[in-house]
Amino acid sequence: MEDLRLLRQLWKVIDPNSPIGTDTPENRYVTEKEKERAAARLEREKAQMVAKVDHLTLIGRVDKLSRTELIFLREHKLANV
Repeated sequence: MEDLRLLRQLWKVIDPNSPIGTDTPENRYVTEKEKERAAARLEREKAQMVAKVDHLTLIGRVDKLSRTELIFLREHKLANV
């Protein structure tokens, strides 16, 4: 089943108008679930980052945020640090 899904995805890239690349209901379901899991993971990461910023602000150590964390905060408009 996974091989067939991969083949359809590859074929969609090769020839988007071909019926071979048409999504099956199962493929659409799997794709939608993957998107939902990714969105949930991002929301958890955002909540963790906000909690960390709140804690560091409380103790006056916002300077302990890494460059990567600062970029994440800026990209998601979570804090003005």
